[in-house]
Amino acid sequence: MLNQTFVETCTYATCSVEEYGQVRYIPTLAGNAFFLGIFSLALLYQCILGIRYRTWGYLFGMFGGLVLEILGYVSRIQLHYNVFSQHKFANYVIGTSIGPAFFSASIYLCLARIISVFGTDLSPLRPRTITCVFILCDFTSILLQTLGGSITANASTLNSHQLGIHIMIAGLASQVASMTVYVCLCLHFAWNVWKDSEEEIGTANI
Repeated sequence: MLNQTFVETCTYATCSVEEYGQVRYIPTLAGNAFFLGIFSLALLYQCILGIRYRTWGYLFGMFGGLVLEILGYVSRIQLHYNVFSQHKFANYVIGTSIGPAFFSASIYLCLARIISVFGTDLSPLRPRTITCVFILCDFTSILLQTLGGSITANASTLNSHQLGIHIMIAGLASQVASMTVYVCLCLHFAWNVWKDSEEEIGTANI
């Protein structure tokens, strides 16, 4: 592992970006400013809608995810000016990797409400069960990614740095796995709703 004190004192004039940079390129200012603007507008819009329709659980997940994404892209803009900063790199990694887990939590809340509208008999699981199981999976993913990001940010050796990365990957993998199961459950429920509507139409025509 490179001496971090030395790396932190690097400048574009004195050190190679490819050799000493936290990332091996200089993040673009325009591109990251664009995404920062998009996430900032989305945060404002979600707050207005969440307060208007009183969807507090959904708003909490979206608010947390968008704030983390904003933190991540602010850090990427800072990396544009100093790609050697480990602190800014850690903020970027934590923000952009953990943020989607909060979005997933909001998405998980939606299916339970949709099932309540169309009928619990069309779903293999009760709405409350779906919410509890997938929120627990999401919490596990957030915990792993936070732990991995913390270890990576404070790593002083190559082994601890790699350990943090592996833990973060495990968190991301668990998030992808739970979202895949969730999508399959949504498709199954949508199929049941479609079949039920077709049966009702057939019965009405008889």
